[in-house]
Amino acid sequence: RMYFPFKPLPHCQDVVGLLQLPPQRRPFTNWWHRYVDGVNPDRPHAVIVARFLRSEGIDPYKLPRDEIEDLRTKYMQEFRWFARKDDAGKDLEGDERETFALKNLRDKYRARLARLRSVAAQQPTVAAR
Repeated sequence: RMYFPFKPLPHCQDVVGLLQLPPQRRPFTNWWHRYVDGVNPDRPHAVIVARFLRSEGIDPYKLPRDEIEDLRTKYMQEFRWFARKDDAGKDLEGDERETFALKNLRDKYRARLARLRSVAAQQPTVAAR
């Protein structure tokens, strides 16, 4: 047989002191903000869509996830398929292509963006911790 000697603790408060963990050393950021802003996971097109929504007067933090994902999908569709050449037939590259895709998104989904403005205005603000 093996015996394990235990030292008795004089007070119950000492047990609580042993179970407490040290405080975190890193600042906490809200995962939803990081997701919407495209920071975690790293999604460059999500950064563009979040910036576009803010320029349209919509707070992307207040939108439901399915709306954000659908707008990201619509943006990528515009970027990949319809923003290859401008109206004059000139090939688009880089920032010009991104700008043209956002212009198409704004024109095609004007009513939807207006609805999202009203939805975001009715939602309470999500505070960063």
